[in-house]
Amino acid sequence: MLKIGVTGLIASGKSEVSKLLSQYTKFPIINADHLAREVTAKGSEALAEIALEFGNEYIKDGEINRPLLAKKVFSDEEAKNRLNAIVHYRVGIRYEELLERYEKIDVKGIIFDCPLLVEAGAGELVDVVVLVYSSHESQMDRLMNIRSLSKEEAEMRIRVQIPFEVQKTFADIVVENDGTIEELEQKMPALFEEIKECISQKKSLHN
Repeated sequence: MLKIGVTGLIASGKSEVSKLLSQYTKFPIINADHLAREVTAKGSEALAEIALEFGNEYIKDGEINRPLLAKKVFSDEEAKNRLNAIVHYRVGIRYEELLERYEKIDVKGIIFDCPLLVEAGAGELVDVVVLVYSSHESQMDRLMNIRSLSKEEAEMRIRVQIPFEVQKTFADIVVENDGTIEELEQKMPALFEEIKECISQKKSLHN
């Protein structure tokens, strides 16, 4: 089964690329953010650990107060690492469970939409890494106009991420996303051909 990882900096459009690539290939998407919400749901062990680690003020009505916790971890590197230590390995377990389920029903490929793919160890999770890139201006525009963040909040969320130039060293393919959705959609056939060629080259290197 082909495992395609799609990652990128915040507001780069990686989820849109995942969606369009899924529509083109008919491969299902495994969304890391959705898995993170699942493993930290009300009554979960992870939720109890987060309350213990950060305090009950970060829990509201038995669930994570996500805006408050986001503000904390985007301004405090140590806090982000502590949260990741609680959540990441649990997401990894669910990812492997879903892979096994898809393999049993003979799914030919999956798309792993994961913002922290590089941090999680991309090479061990997927066969090919697609990195989505957008200019700083595009990121700021999306964060401020779509997610309603202030300029300071948007800058801070971009600043705490691994820089594009570093992420690029872990990527097999880079997709630029500064245009329209229609322009992005038109890139999917060529992107999938590039993915298949990349996989073929990797297999030949190991033979």
